[in-house]
Amino acid sequence: MDIDCGSFLQSNLEDAFESDHISNETINKALMNLFKVQFRLGLFDPAEKQPYMKIPTDVVNSAFHQELALEASRQGLGLYIQNLAVTLYVFVLALRNDFAQECQQTSSADGFGSCLCRRDRPQWGKLVLLLLGTTADS
Repeated sequence: MDIDCGSFLQSNLEDAFESDHISNETINKALMNLFKVQFRLGLFDPAEKQPYMKIPTDVVNSAFHQELALEASRQGLGLYIQNLAVTLYVFVLALRNDFAQECQQTSSADGFGSCLCRRDRPQWGKLVLLLLGTTADS
């Protein structure tokens, strides 16, 4: 709720407030956050002091900037996927080691697979075993 993108808040905020779906305190906090950001961006400074006001409108949505934004989003998504893969890998290793120790198996992968599948979590077990490249039978 901190950022008003379009007319959503204008169309829905009054009804949400009157039906007690949102409190006055929540609205005030959101407004404080919104105004803090706007002040930091200099949106309340005189126009001649705002560097972004000097950019012509034909530049703002140019083909070059659209391509630049598309490339930035592709790179951001790539970084997100890489970080997610690393996080998942570390998570799986930690789980594998924890379950192997709990089951007191000699092989951490075998102990993890057999212990996990015995715990009535077949969907979870199959997913993690697939990620580990092993099966419950191995």
